[in-house]
Amino acid sequence: MTDLDGHTYVDLVSEYSAGFYGHSDKAISAALVDVIQGGIMLGAPNRYEARLAAAVVDRFPAIERVRFCNSGTEANIMAISAARAITQRSKILAFR
Repeated sequence: MTDLDGHTYVDLVSEYSAGFYGHSDKAISAALVDVIQGGIMLGAPNRYEARLAAAVVDRFPAIERVRFCNSGTEANIMAISAARAITQRSKILAFR
């Protein structure tokens, strides 16, 4: 490929997945558009998380519920909040 300034480039990456699916596969493009139109900033629990959580629970019988978090801090906040709500206790004891 040659740019407008006359620099020549060689594509050594090959768009990674193009070898599997070709460039701009219509089915993949349509799926991406569908997902993007459903929302790209989904910080709260959403339908995609719910479907993935159901698949995890179905796959692993020992797992009864799933809650996805963005960090360990968020996971701890959720765990502490759940424990307080379930036990109706307001005090927390932490160990290091």
